[in-house]
This record gives sequence, C-alpha cells and structure tokens, in this order.
Amino acid sequence: MVRGEGLGVVALKRLSDALADGDPIEAVVLATATNQDGRTNGLTAPSPVAQSLLLSGALKASGLAPSDITFVETHGTGTPLGDPIEFSALRDVYGATAEDPICWLGSVKANLGHLEFAAGIASVLKTLGALKHGTVPPQINIDALNPRIDLTGQRFAIARQEESWTDSARRYAAVSSFGFGGTNAHAILAHPDAVPAVRQARTAAETARRHAPDTGGPAVLMPLSARSPEALAAHVDRTARALEGAPAVALTAAASTAARRRAHHPVRVAVTAELPEDLPAAVRRAGERLATTGPQRAGRPRLAFVYSGQSGQWPRMGMRLADRDPLVAGELARWDEATTRAGGPPLLETLRGPDSARALKDTRFAQIGIVALQLAVTARLRAWGLTPDAVTGHSVGEVAAAVAAGSLGRTEAAQVLLARGEALHRHATGGAMLAVRAGAPEVQALLDRLTERDASLATVGIAALNAPGTVVLSGPASRLAAVQPLLHPWRTTPLETDYAFHSPGLGPAAEEIRSALGGLRTKGEDIALFSTTTGGRVDGRSLDAEHWAANAARPVRFTEAVDTLFDAGVTAFVEIGPHPALTSHLRRALRDRGVDGVAVSTLRSERHEAACLWRAAGDLWEAGCDVNWEALHPGPPDTFPLATYPWQRRAHWIPGTRSPAGTGGPPQTAVAESPPGQASPFSATAPPSPAAAHDGPGAAHAHEDPAHEAHGDDPGARVLALLLETVAEAMEVDPGALSVDHPTRDFDVDSVVFVELKSRLENELGTAIPLTALTEGASLREIARRLALPERRLTSNDEARAALERIDELSEAEVAELLSTLENREEW
Repeated sequence: MVRGEGLGVVALKRLSDALADGDPIEAVVLATATNQDGRTNGLTAPSPVAQSLLLSGALKASGLAPSDITFVETHGTGTPLGDPIEFSALRDVYGATAEDPICWLGSVKANLGHLEFAAGIASVLKTLGALKHGTVPPQINIDALNPRIDLTGQRFAIARQEESWTDSARRYAAVSSFGFGGTNAHAILAHPDAVPAVRQARTAAETARRHAPDTGGPAVLMPLSARSPEALAAHVDRTARALEGAPAVALTAAASTAARRRAHHPVRVAVTAELPEDLPAAVRRAGERLATTGPQRAGRPRLAFVYSGQSGQWPRMGMRLADRDPLVAGELARWDEATTRAGGPPLLETLRGPDSARALKDTRFAQIGIVALQLAVTARLRAWGLTPDAVTGHSVGEVAAAVAAGSLGRTEAAQVLLARGEALHRHATGGAMLAVRAGAPEVQALLDRLTERDASLATVGIAALNAPGTVVLSGPASRLAAVQPLLHPWRTTPLETDYAFHSPGLGPAAEEIRSALGGLRTKGEDIALFSTTTGGRVDGRSLDAEHWAANAARPVRFTEAVDTLFDAGVTAFVEIGPHPALTSHLRRALRDRGVDGVAVSTLRSERHEAACLWRAAGDLWEAGCDVNWEALHPGPPDTFPLATYPWQRRAHWIPGTRSPAGTGGPPQTAVAESPPGQASPFSATAPPSPAAAHDGPGAAHAHEDPAHEAHGDDPGARVLALLLETVAEAMEVDPGALSVDHPTRDFDVDSVVFVELKSRLENELGTAIPLTALTEGASLREIARRLALPERRLTSNDEARAALERIDELSEAEVAELLSTLENREEW
C-alpha cells in the first residue's frame, strides 16, 4: 500500500447564511449519507449492498436524477476486490442508460496515495477544483482497467487526458470515501450556478448594484494590519500588486474584504482614496510612507470628540455629504425643523441656496449651521462605532459638546444658539480678532501697559488661550488695529471675521443671553463633558443661562480643558467641524506632554467630505479605536482575492540538537509573530545557546545548568540526573537544553520513552512508580523531588501485600502510615 500524508480544510456554512453574508461559495453540498458495512468476509472486504444503499440514499436526498451526476470521485482503493465492488454500486445507482450524459470516474489516490484520515477531504478538494474550473483532470498511472470492471455500453468513462466538463448550471458531482473499519460516506456536490437559490441571490445583487444611485463615486477605506512592522510592509506591498489593473467595482470589494473578512492586528495602516480607482496608488503611497515614518501600533486609547468654534465655514458645507449619506441628511433635517420651530432661519434651504456664503458670514446663521453639521458628523461617527469617552467644545462648539454629552436636547440647543447668535450679532459686530504667537502672561502685561496709556484700548483683550505660547486677541476693529503694530516682537495672524468674539466689551451680550435663557432645561451628562468656559469637567445640570452667558463673553480656556482631558486619560482626539482649527494645537499638546496619541480632523473646506470622514475613521482605527466595519461597508460583504498573510520566517530549532545532515544549519519554518511584548518560546533568529534560551520546554532557564544542578546536593539530584539523561537521549538533545521546570507533557517524546524511564527509575530506586507520575504534567524537578523525599517513598506491590497479610499485628500508627502511602500513590 502506498501511503501518503496530508491535511485539508474546508469551511462549511448554511447556504442561507452564506448568501446573506455574501460569502464566496465554491460548491453547495446537496446531500450526504453515511452507513456501515456490517459483517463481511474480511476486514478488507467491503459490502456491495451497503455501498448501494449509501449511494441511493444520498441521491434521493439530493433531489437529483441519476443522470444528473456527471462526475464521481471514487474511493478507489486500487485493490482487486474493492474497486469492482465500488464500481458495481456506482453502476446500480448512477448507471441509468448509456444514452445519458457521460459520468466521469476518478480517484485522487493515484496522485497522493492512501491518506487514511485525510483521504476523504482530499477527494472533496479535488472535486471542488473540478467543479470550479469545469474540467475533469486526467487519471494518472492507469494502464489497464481491473478485469472485473467493464465499461462497455456504460455511461461511465475514465479521463485519460484533461476533459471539458458540462455547463456550470448542470454541474453535479458525487464523492465517496470508505473507512478501513467499514464506515462509508458519500456526498453530492453542486456548482453554485446549478443551485436556484444561489442564482436568484446573485441576480438580486446584480440588480441592486445596477440601480444604485450614482453619487459620483464613493470614497473607499482599506484597513491593512499585521503583527509586526516588517510583516505590515510586506502586506502593503502584496496588496498593492494584487490591486493593479482591477476594475473599480473589484477595488471596492477589496476594501470591503480587508475590512470585514480579515483579522485586525495591532500594527496598522489605513488607506483612503476619494475614488475606488485611486486605491492602488494610495496603497503604494502608504507603503512609501511606512518605509520612512514607520507604522502606527494600535493601543487602547480613550477618545474625545472636540468641537471647533465659529471658523472655517464654507458655502454649501456638508451638502454633498448629505446627498450621499442618508444618516447625515436625516440629522440635518431634524436640526432644520428644530431651529425653524424656535424662530430661526431655514437651515437646509439657506445652505443649499445661492446666498449660502453670505449667510455663513452672519453669526446668527453660522452658529446654527456649524453646530448642526457638527452633530450630523457626530451621528455618522457614532454609527461607525466611534463612541467618545469625553467631549469638549471651543466657544460655540460647547453647545454641540453639550448635546453630544446628553445634557442639552435639540430644542434646548436651538434656544441657546438663537439667543447667543442674536446677542453677539448685536454687540460684537464691527470687531476683529488676531492670533498672537506668545504666552498669555506676556501679552496681558503688554495690554495692561497700553491700557494705562490709553483707556480706550481696554476693549481689546485675550479672547482665547488655545495652546501654551498661543493666544487670540479680540476687540473693536479700530482698537485692535492700533494694538497690532505694538505686538511686533511676536508673530501675528489676523482671523477672518468681522466680530469681536469673547472680547472685554461683551457684558451687554452676556446680559441678553442670561435673560433669554432663564427657563433653560438641562440634565446630567451621559458622557464626560469638559468645558472651555470653566477649563475643567462640568456637570451637565450646571449648563444654565449663567453658563451660556459666560461662554459667549469670557475668554475660551481651551488649553486648560485639554490639560484636564489628558489628566482623565484621553490620548485620542477627533476635531469635529467644517475645517481644522484645533487639530494642530492638539498635536502640539501631545508632543509637549510626550504622549503617544493621535489628533485627527474630520471635514476640510471644499474637500471630498466622505473621504475626509473615512480618513478620520481610518486614522482613529490605526491608533486602536474600535470601528464598526459592517457600518462602514454595509450589506453583504463583497469578496476580493487579497494576498495571504505575509508570515515572517524565523528559525525554529531546539538548542543542543544535531542539525540535519546536509542542511548546514537549522531548518527554516513559518511561525506566527509573537504578540507585541511577548517572546515566542520556540522561535529565534538563530539557534541560541542553552544559557540564552528560556521560557520553553526545549530551552534551559537562563543562568542555570540543569545537568550541573542534577549532581548537586539536592535530595533529588540523582533522580533528576536520570530523568534528564533519559528524556534528552530520546529527544536527541543535550541535557543542558532541557527546562527542568516545564511539564513533561510539553516534551516531544511519546509514551514509550516514559515506560522506559519508569523501568529505569524503579530499578534504581527499588520502588514501584505509576506511569501517570511521569506523564500527567509535573515537571522533571517536581517528579524528582517527589520521588526523593522519604515521606513520598512509594510502597511496592510486594511490600503492600506483606503488610496486608499481617495487618492485625500492626499498630494504629503503622496502619495509618500504610494507608497514607497508598493514598500518595493515587495523588500521582
């Protein structure tokens, strides 16, 4: 008998689930059957009756006719008796008539030999390949048929060369596998195209794809990850090559496959493209970036949503996103309803209209538009699984933060925005703002000196503290223009606004807001809320009229709020607003504190809004934030044949062993990278010395020499030496390469070695030792200790018999000692 070795794996899934999940289906199992030969003339003599019953039962369960089966992968033992009996059963069940379509016969055993437990799966894998490619492979090494098999006048044939199979819609095959002990198994498989349910599902999917609205091409996000930087670099390179030349629909499927059908490892890079056809180039750029900057290693960050103030707004902002994202559109529509009901301007009509740019310069509309868009983006991020641990907002952004935290409802937020906008439009118009690259104490000292000389300059003051060494000044335009030349030691940048937000002269605005919001309803926060009005964490119930008056009139204490967020453990920030205004400050804060974190923005002025959001989600995923990939890639996940994982090849060799002849060194095997921060006990880049290897059953503890230790003064030294010598000899390793503290079951030895060890120990120690004492997990050191201790000395069978014969002569203490000794034997 020509034996072979092998292993095969297929993934089985209920057809309805596979269709619902959009899984690639290689074949459909229509029916299976098993039975037993029962008693026959001999161990190698199969039962023709049992085989016929097996095949007919499977055929009946499949609902097919005998003529539908056009390929049978036989068990094919190659024996004079087995093959004719198997053919006889096939002829009885599938023979039909000679006029029926040809039914091809084959057996993979001619290629692989007898695989024993893997014989059946090998036959299934061969049949899957034939079904997929529509080709019957030739049967090799066949010169003449068994004389007891006659194909004359039969529909059966054996392929002597590669043969074209039938159309996929009529492609059915049967597979047989018979066990040595008489167990028989038979399966009937179909090409997916031959199954009506599969055809209907594919037609429905194609129809839905054809009728999908044209949104100008959706952005794509492809997450790529590995267990090490080297593996990630290889993975990105393989992926770039796999994507070359693929059509746009396949590239979208590739991104979905990477997101939903691949494990997400800790070393990551997220690749975003505005259009699917841009994805291959984006992946190549990601590879180039990895080569220079290295990858992001995901952690477990605490995430904060940071809402920007009134800045960066642009005409029709968010409208393209709303056109292609129903969730965003729905959230904006609800804000439109809430603000118009409260007496405010129509949100969507204004944003989409020709006067959008002019309206967004008016703070009465700009504040509403910015907060509504911020909270629509928040809804999208949350739907993607990005849930904040904390929120904060800069100036008017604190209204959005309060809604996100659950402290304000949409109706209450609309009241705050309308009151705030009206008061600031009335009292802050005609102003200007100026960013100054200098510390707050130095700038305030200069302003104090200027005010002493000219009291009218008291209307100019610090409006915001955005970062250490960066402040914003605000005041009437003419007064700020008079101050600006005196700031020449520092870099200054005028802000694009006609309002003096947060300037010293806004006391009347604060009073109006306080009066308008006297009955404001608030509630406790669901998410930690950090205020830039107070500089620290606040209780949502305290966000009353007084708070919002201060929010509009007092300086923005953004730096303090960020510091308290750091103190709360936040290391990941996402700025939510129409254009980045705070991200650079957050990144600088991370650098200044030496925190390994991330700060990302969402939307950008006049940029592809969906791509910006996907990029933000990808950046946060890189840092380790949880992302709901089913929400990012909804519906049945598409499939694309991405490259397999790039295993990093490492030497796998037990120190002290003899290198195989002719190899010139240890063999190379593929092993998975160890998790970050963990060493693999069985892998190294080179064969380590016994002193350097540790933490594995085939490695000695560092700074220890077990062989030397075994001959020391330890009571179990002689026993330990004997244990080491016997196990090392069986494993063909040096005794110094073995760990005396690893369980014996981890050693690569079989039970025969332990039987020999048991015999040698019993001869040496003159006592009986149960085999389980050596095989049930104790370490060599523990076994030696137990055997060597006097109180653990085991009683031999002869000693036990002799003691039992004179048990009446023993004292109670001697009987107790005997029972204790016998119980100790069981403890092994």
